Amino acid sequence: MGYLLDTNAWINLFASPNRLSESSRKVIANEDTLYLATISLIEVCQKVATGQLEFDIPIQKWIELATPPETIQLLPIDAKIAQEAYEKAIINPANGKPHKDPADLIIAATGNLSRHTIVTSDKILLSCPGLKTLSTRN
Repeated sequence: MGYLLDTNAWINLFASPNRLSESSRKVIANEDTLYLATISLIEVCQKVATGQLEFDIPIQKWIELATPPETIQLLPIDAKIAQEAYEKAIINPANGKPHKDPADLIIAATGNLSRHTIVTSDKILLSCPGLKTLSTRN
């Protein structure tokens, strides 16, 4: 078992670590390897392209620095993950409807199938029964 960073946790870990809770920083600091679903790479590029996110360096360089191969292992999307993402819908407790964010569905499926704990601040993921999570909320 290990820790799978969701996109927001990954961004904060490398760009603004103080935005992560102290307890989550302590837990992940003790890990030799952290995991990242490849959908997070796409999600960050999309946020930069649409102006929702800015870095002081080009996105290609930021991704290179934020995915050091000695500590971050990328987990690719495969057919099992795609199927799991939509077979086991994550329900939003606020409205009882399935979660609409495909990236979160893929991250949740990746966590389930790889048996990793998902490091997240997402209220929907944190409230999902049967999903192993570690909150980054302060």
